[in-house]
Amino acid sequence: ERERMEEKRIDFAAAHPASVRIPSKEMKDCMEKVLKGEGLNEGEFGTQDLYGYSEHGGGSEARMELGKFLNRMSLGEYDPVMSSFQMFLTPGSSYSLGFITGLRKEILKRVWNTEEDYNLEDSKDVVIVEDPTYWLAKNVFEENKVELVGVELEEDGINLNHLNQILVEKKGRVKMVYIISSYQNPTGITLSEHKKQELIQLSKKHKFLILDDQVYQLLTFASD
Repeated sequence: ERERMEEKRIDFAAAHPASVRIPSKEMKDCMEKVLKGEGLNEGEFGTQDLYGYSEHGGGSEARMELGKFLNRMSLGEYDPVMSSFQMFLTPGSSYSLGFITGLRKEILKRVWNTEEDYNLEDSKDVVIVEDPTYWLAKNVFEENKVELVGVELEEDGINLNHLNQILVEKKGRVKMVYIISSYQNPTGITLSEHKKQELIQLSKKHKFLILDDQVYQLLTFASD
C-alpha cells in the first residue's frame, strides 16, 4: 500500500519544469550553431570564448536579452538596458541565496552605509524567513551560520505585526528578510501590494535587506 501511494505522490518540495515543456531541440540547434560559429554578427564572441571565462555577472548579451524579456513580461516595468547592468547571473537560486547571504554585511554597508552595532561574542546575524519557507533556502542560511527566525504567514503574506515584534526583540541583529512574494513555497500565498510597501518602509527604518525569491511571479493567469 505504501509503495502504491508513493507512486501517486506528487512532490512539491522543488519546482521542476515538465520535461515536455523544455525546448530540447531548439536548445540543441542553438548550441550547434554557436559551436560551428554560425549566425554570429561581427563583434560577437567566437567559439573560443565558449571555453574561457565569461564576463563578471554573466554574458552581456544574455543579460540584455533577459532584460528585454522581463520588460515584455512586466508590460514595461523593467528598463532592458538598465536592468541588464543590475543583473548578476548565477547557476540557480540556491547559489544566489548563498552568495548574497555570505556577502550580506558588505551589501548592507553599500546600501545603508551601516556598521555593526552590537559587540556580543555570541551574537549572530539574524535572517527572518516566512514560516513555513522553502526547505532548501533554510539549509543554505544555516550553512552560513546565521540565526533563523520564522515569521507567521497570513492570507495576504507575512504578519507585519509579528515581524515588527521580532525586529524589536532582535534590535540591530536582523540583516535580511527572505520572502517568496509570489505563490510562496510551500503555501502558495502571494504578498499583497500594501504589505510590500510596508515591508520596504520597515527595511528602511531598521536597515535590513529584503531578499525576494521571485521564481514564480510569471506563473499567473490573472489580468493584474
